[in-house]
Amino acid sequence: EIDRELTSLFPANQTFQANDHDIHLMVPGADRVIDVNPNAVPPLCRAWVLLSCPKSHQHCKHRHYFCSMEEKRFGVEWRQTKDTQAEMAVLKCIAAREVLLDQIKLESERSNSQYFADSEVGVQEKHVRVLLTLMDRLRLVT
Repeated sequence: EIDRELTSLFPANQTFQANDHDIHLMVPGADRVIDVNPNAVPPLCRAWVLLSCPKSHQHCKHRHYFCSMEEKRFGVEWRQTKDTQAEMAVLKCIAAREVLLDQIKLESERSNSQYFADSEVGVQEKHVRVLLTLMDRLRLVT
């Protein structure tokens, strides 16, 4: 049996990539297609295609519209590919971080037992060398 009160605490299952409707709400005009000769107008603003151009269309030296439906399709596919690559890089970092956390836990237990076995000499580099290396890797991944 499903506890409905408990499931109401969890957010809805959402994807990272915005769909076309969400993009139109975030960036009005993001789907604008003006049928002109692409050789007669400035080049397409790649930051605008990625929905990240900080300038308005009046202040950007590149164009904030597509010249054809084919260019729009190519731009949307390119943006989605970039988003997917960025998301994959984030997921790989998260996975690597989880593996390192597990290794750090095991190594800290080993270092702790080794330290107590040599308790009369105090903490030495040999007790924590591997642990410090793992923690440095964790810092870089994070």
